[in-house]
Amino acid sequence: MHFFVCRVEPFLYRVIYIPDASSRVLTAVHSKPSTFLQLAVHHLSITPEREAPKILLKCSSTHNIFLDGGLTQDMLDTLDRMRVRKMAFTLPQPLSGWPEQALTRPAFCHVTHLDMYQEENEHSSWVDWSSLASLPALTHLCLSETMASDILHEVLAECPRLVVVVTAWWTDDKEEVTSFAETLTSTDPRVVLMIVPNCSEDWKIGAEGGDDFWARAETFVARKRRGEIEKNCFVLEG
Repeated sequence: MHFFVCRVEPFLYRVIYIPDASSRVLTAVHSKPSTFLQLAVHHLSITPEREAPKILLKCSSTHNIFLDGGLTQDMLDTLDRMRVRKMAFTLPQPLSGWPEQALTRPAFCHVTHLDMYQEENEHSSWVDWSSLASLPALTHLCLSETMASDILHEVLAECPRLVVVVTAWWTDDKEEVTSFAETLTSTDPRVVLMIVPNCSEDWKIGAEGGDDFWARAETFVARKRRGEIEKNCFVLEG
């Protein structure tokens, strides 16, 4: 029986979702030694910002991180020592030079999929975000509507290694998406506009091996490149 538990238990911790500070999952994670968690945890979602630095330290082999909040200095210091490939988080307000300071750190050297949410009342320019073009592994980028309005044109021009560039909405307002699509002058097939009504649930789907919004966007872009969909069709329904 002990042998069975030792073999199975790591699989139970492969995907960790901590929705709040009172979560039983958080208690379970704190009860495990770092040596176990470093081998077991591959995908990690954390909502309570106060707990995040401690959890990241214990789960330092995690390669897929979803933060329902921002990146603190303590988190970045820990992420610098990790090899995270997928990262999602909310940007600070105001930006105040954050992109240049953060994106040039080792924390982002291995990131292939980057999902950043910016509040609607915060605007920026390519001068702020030019470091995106220097990220060596980045192939998938997701921007909120405000960010896309500000820098999408430059992202497409300056980041040729990108395979998919998503602009995501977290509401069911299809008219907003359609209106934004009508403002686009590009025919770049990498552009995908889509509604992701529940980003944390979508993250869990991907972490558990299903088709998350990244996978659906990849399929959409591939169909455009094969000529099955017009290149200037940007809105991915459903």
